Amino acid sequence: MSKNMFDLDDELLTEEKKSDFGEYLKKARALCIRGQYDRALEIYNKILDVDYENEEALIGILRVHSKDYREYSGETIENDIHAIETMCPDTYNDEYLKYISKRKDYLSTKKEEKKPESVTQTIKTVVNEEPKPVTPPKPVIPAKPVDPLENLTKLTIADINKYKNDSTFVMPKHVRDIETGLFKNFKNLRKLTLSYDIFNRGYQFNDFFSDNYVVDEVIVPNGVKDIGDFFRKSKNIKKVVLPDSITEVFAFFSSSVEEVNIPRGCRELKTNAFLWCKKLNEITIPDNIKIFGNNVFEDDDSLRKVVFEKNCSFSVFGSPYGNDFFGKCKNIEEIHLPRSWDPEKLPNFSIECIMKCGASAKRVFYQGTINVLKNMLNKDEYFKKMKGKGNSTEWVALDGSYFDGI
Repeated sequence: MSKNMFDLDDELLTEEKKSDFGEYLKKARALCIRGQYDRALEIYNKILDVDYENEEALIGILRVHSKDYREYSGETIENDIHAIETMCPDTYNDEYLKYISKRKDYLSTKKEEKKPESVTQTIKTVVNEEPKPVTPPKPVIPAKPVDPLENLTKLTIADINKYKNDSTFVMPKHVRDIETGLFKNFKNLRKLTLSYDIFNRGYQFNDFFSDNYVVDEVIVPNGVKDIGDFFRKSKNIKKVVLPDSITEVFAFFSSSVEEVNIPRGCRELKTNAFLWCKKLNEITIPDNIKIFGNNVFEDDDSLRKVVFEKNCSFSVFGSPYGNDFFGKCKNIEEIHLPRSWDPEKLPNFSIECIMKCGASAKRVFYQGTINVLKNMLNKDEYFKKMKGKGNSTEWVALDGSYFDGI
């Protein structure tokens, strides 16, 4: 079958073949002209996964959000422009410069309030003056700020001491080494963006702080594919934001994390990935997860809600000889099961495992039909046994139908 000119070839979108990006950028521009913005955005995002500073792809995302440079305002557009000027402030292509010029005219026209002219002014304009051509102002390209940390590959306490009162800090992207206790003098830090190269260098998050300091949010930059066990046993963190470039998760064993997203590019949750995360209270498992290790969420005392997205499927789900998926999670109140869930094929995620884990009075939402749910429950011996003993687990199907017994 012949290949459509707009089909993607993932083999070309690699670090080694950056020279081939021009072909895909042309395809993305053509898709924007055709109004197929979602497909264009997919191409630009794939390029940025490999080269997160690619100027043409960053500007291309602006082209998508501005509907092929026809819209000039909005929060998304503001964010796109900020990203472009931050990541590649030295050079811009002609399309971007024209758009910035038109946008400036648009914004100035929108803000300008017309003042009523006097009769004299009106007569003067009509009789004596001809309209003058208006020359659009040249776009103002902001000068690149001088950052004394930009080219550093190692950060010391002395390097960053002048920022110690800041509430946010972005590590220079090429930093590979740090002085232990790097942020020990920071008293107000709430949000930290890590460097691209700090992972898999033997460091763990605890190396950055003193024992009693807690950061509200930590961001892993886009393009990082493997964070190893960087957050293992970390006691200084509430929320972690992971990029979609990450392909597997095993990093949070025995950490204090309360909130974390599982990336869209991730295929595997490794064994013990969230074991003993005593403060984790909610988790959503996206459709892209195919492989689950053993004891992924075992002994997470604070876990209240677990959501498997509707189309999540299981290629590998732990070992048939391993522990239950939610073993010793005593306080789960709500579980959302995907429509592919089949307890007969998943011994570590059986009806018995679900009814044993968490609170005794919990709700289980099955994202399939009520008839399929009834059929699975009615032929399960453990379900029959526990219903006979008054187990109060509630089972609800996708359409809201409720099933509480045989």
